[in-house]
Amino acid sequence: MKDKKTEVIKSHKLNTLSINVTEEINKKNLFSFLQTNILNNDLVTTTNTHYYYNFVKSNMSYEVILFDILDHLISNFVLEPFLLLEYYENNSCDTVDLFFTNNYFVVYQNKKLILFKNTTNVIVNDVVLYLLQTYKINVD
Repeated sequence: MKDKKTEVIKSHKLNTLSINVTEEINKKNLFSFLQTNILNNDLVTTTNTHYYYNFVKSNMSYEVILFDILDHLISNFVLEPFLLLEYYENNSCDTVDLFFTNNYFVVYQNKKLILFKNTTNVIVNDVVLYLLQTYKINVD
């Protein structure tokens, strides 16, 4: 059997969706809730569409990352924002960290990706202000 190499799904191939809620959704209803919101936001999905989600308690929202993967890559892929996890090998886990690139930013809280947004021509101070005002996340 031939070893499959791991493919990186680049950030520009990821779509995001923020869903504001008044309370955390019960786990048994969460899948249906997410699917309904994805469809209601006119996001194009296929049978190859997958998603990663996270509940951000500070602003009561579900942050969803949608992406397509080819069938032969199902167990051999990584999303580009998750490559930044290597940073944490020797760092404490009680932190909020902002990683900023030319094309996107991500926020990790306690070593868990909680927010990913594609961006263009944005300066770091604007992102820090956005995070504080929108998500009540303080990054120093």
